[in-house]
Amino acid sequence: MTGVLRARPARGRAPRGGSSDGVWTIVVRRLPVLGVFLAALGFAMLPLWSTFGTAAFPLACGGGLLLGAAVAVVGLVLRLAWWSLPVLGALAFLGFGVPFAVPSASVLGVLPSWDGERQLIEAVVVSWKQLLTIEPPFGEYGALLVPPFLLLLAVAGVGVTILLRPARYAGWLGLLPVTVLGFAIAFGSGRPFLPAVSAVGVTVCVLLLVGMTTDRRPRTAGSRRFWPAVALLAVCASVGVVLHPPVGHRDVLREVVEPPVSLERTVSPLAAFRAEVVAPGADRERFTVSGLPGGARIRTAALDRYDGQVFTAGGGATGDFARVPSTLPGQTGERSVTADVAITVREGTGLWLPMPGALRSIAFSGSDARRAADSFAYDRRSSTAVVTSGVRSGLGYRVSVLIGDESEADALDDVTPGPATQTELTGLPEALLDAAARRTDPADPPGVRLATLVDWLRSGYVSHGASGEPDSRAGHSAERLDRLVTASPMLGDEEQYAAALTILARGLGFPSRVVVGFRPEGDRRTVTGADSTVWTEVQIQDGRWIVLDPTPEPRPVPEQTETSRESVAHPQTVLPPPAPDRDQSPPGPGDEDGDVPEVPPAPAWLTLLLAVGTIVGWGLGAMLLLTSPVWGLALARALRRRARHRSDLRRTVLTGAWRELEDAAADRGIVTVRGATRLELASTTGGEAVLTLAELVDRTVFGATAPDSQAVDRAWQQLAAALAEVDTGSRGQRWRRRLRPGSLVTGLRRTWSVFATRHRATTPCGGTTDEMEVTG
Repeated sequence: MTGVLRARPARGRAPRGGSSDGVWTIVVRRLPVLGVFLAALGFAMLPLWSTFGTAAFPLACGGGLLLGAAVAVVGLVLRLAWWSLPVLGALAFLGFGVPFAVPSASVLGVLPSWDGERQLIEAVVVSWKQLLTIEPPFGEYGALLVPPFLLLLAVAGVGVTILLRPARYAGWLGLLPVTVLGFAIAFGSGRPFLPAVSAVGVTVCVLLLVGMTTDRRPRTAGSRRFWPAVALLAVCASVGVVLHPPVGHRDVLREVVEPPVSLERTVSPLAAFRAEVVAPGADRERFTVSGLPGGARIRTAALDRYDGQVFTAGGGATGDFARVPSTLPGQTGERSVTADVAITVREGTGLWLPMPGALRSIAFSGSDARRAADSFAYDRRSSTAVVTSGVRSGLGYRVSVLIGDESEADALDDVTPGPATQTELTGLPEALLDAAARRTDPADPPGVRLATLVDWLRSGYVSHGASGEPDSRAGHSAERLDRLVTASPMLGDEEQYAAALTILARGLGFPSRVVVGFRPEGDRRTVTGADSTVWTEVQIQDGRWIVLDPTPEPRPVPEQTETSRESVAHPQTVLPPPAPDRDQSPPGPGDEDGDVPEVPPAPAWLTLLLAVGTIVGWGLGAMLLLTSPVWGLALARALRRRARHRSDLRRTVLTGAWRELEDAAADRGIVTVRGATRLELASTTGGEAVLTLAELVDRTVFGATAPDSQAVDRAWQQLAAALAEVDTGSRGQRWRRRLRPGSLVTGLRRTWSVFATRHRATTPCGGTTDEMEVTG
């Protein structure tokens, strides 16, 4: 048996009328609750303030809140259906997103640009991860303001829509600020103060919100408001207790995300040192520099991992590279001077970007500036930088840096080891360690022994093994460093002496590293390979790294003894890196000098085509995502209709066609009354096609013969005419009815009920199979 069809009254509609006076009356009357709701969202975003650290952040948040509220009000004034509001929100996001969320790419600060729109669309996908992989504070870097802007736009739009329209879920409205608060805490920094203030503000606003929205409905609905309020208080209490300790450090998502840059498998810059300082590398122009103080060094790489063959980066106190914004606040130093240095690369330096000191800010220039900025990564602990896409000729950049004072390196007697943690060195040169042990007294303080070792290494001689110089092998393997201290005289260059002191300082307990870089002489603007140098840095008790230069002053080299004369072969200038993984080829220099091969630029038409295709593709993807409720319901109904038709053909019945009509009627606001037959149901609609279909179905159900496939096809053709009779009203009304998911939800409930019934049938009396076996 089925039931009689009756029209269902519409619910949750916007006010109708010839003017919008009633709509604005609703908006004005509910301004207080709207203000409390928007204030709750503002409090919820407070934990991200210190993560961005710029005035652009509150502007982006305020813009998102106002745009979301405006979308909801416009939808109410125009009496738009709920599914059209996401489309309106997407248009608002594209139209106003650049000035609010990507201000650096806007025109005059208020108008969007093509580049800004591209960054805005890309940020919808990639900026969420960048919030965790780029070190804060972000400032206005890139498009990182897009996530908070987009989140507040969406949440404000949903919340204001619920507040302005009659709805059954206003009691759950307070969960929206709690959700935003959870996002801000997870993506924020580990500082506890702002999250605690935010939690208090959100809790107060949410309690006010629950109380104000409860009075909107009759008292009979009070019971339905009570439990959401209780659940909401429980959530707020959990957030305050678990995620907001008043003191100490909090765990956040960025602390469990791996740094995006790893250089452990790249070629060591120290292995290429000999090729830089001898011809023809010594005469090649590497870069030009201006603004560098006299005598200052330019560091390229800091290496603290050693395996008996080569020094590499990534050993704990160095190698922790991460994407950073263009400005790093908080960089200070009592024994440092600030310098603004401009550098223009003449010849590629591989991945490593020459850096005059501890970075405070950087700005790239030239045709390669955008690519370099997007792939720039910096290690605060070693004050070194890389460009993962390669440092190419023509790249320019201006940096503000802190340059440390090197005078304290001469007073080592009173220093003690610093607190940094480093990985253990392996494959150490035994002869070097034995020679150092013979020259130091274990009873002396660490600083005294370190000074003794520096003086001992400086007593040697320098030779690069170039033409006209004594033979001196390149490299810094354990065998080469053993040869350095066992030969007479001790002969090497910066590569061997710095590597030896780094190993010996580590043995005394000092955190140490080898630094590869340049030291231009005088005021020369052009830096060549001959300016390349290597030195050692050790960390002392106050956490500072001091420079130690163990390389002897150049002086005539005495004649080598017979025991030390051996045929010396000049090794390759660059040691081969370890074999890369099959699934990932590590980035590295393009040739032995560290150059990245120049890739010919793509044609202008291809670049334009790719840009247009990218924008169109992201736009279509966004539209598909926003309209997924529309086409998702249509697809689900089409699949259900197809399955029922096939089932009728297979079983030669017509019940599937009648169920399709019942579901269509339910989706169109018509309800059934239990106890009525199909003919009674059809007669209430007043449609001939529905009556004909009802007679066909009853004839097959109660008849003596089953229908054939042709009869099934005729019934389904008759169904189309019956649906046309049921589907009355204007075009807009018909579309809104088709967007109701009622029949699909009912079908899911029916399926679950059948499954539960069958499950209970297999376990009588509610017991399990095991229980029946025991009791039986």
